Amino acid sequence: MDLNFKAQHEDFYHGGWTPEMDSIILSSILREKQAHNFVGTVIPVEFLYEAEATLEEDIGVQVNRDDIYNRLLFLERHYRAFKGLVEHAG
Repeated sequence: MDLNFKAQHEDFYHGGWTPEMDSIILSSILREKQAHNFVGTVIPVEFLYEAEATLEEDIGVQVNRDDIYNRLLFLERHYRAFKGLVEHAG
């Protein structure tokens, strides 16, 4: 079994993504959820458009909504894996 794990920055931040971009898209999605009293885990496409516009406005980065959606899926997979590990007994 290979125990040579990648460093977090190598795994999380490849392909041009940065911590700042993650922070902006997550903040944008949360802001939209609160503004529209949205409950649930399925993110409406309008929220993705808002995150796309916010990234371009705040830091001049252009990505499309599919890139943002895929990034959110990536972050969710890592969150669930970490949460499962932390909750694992022993």
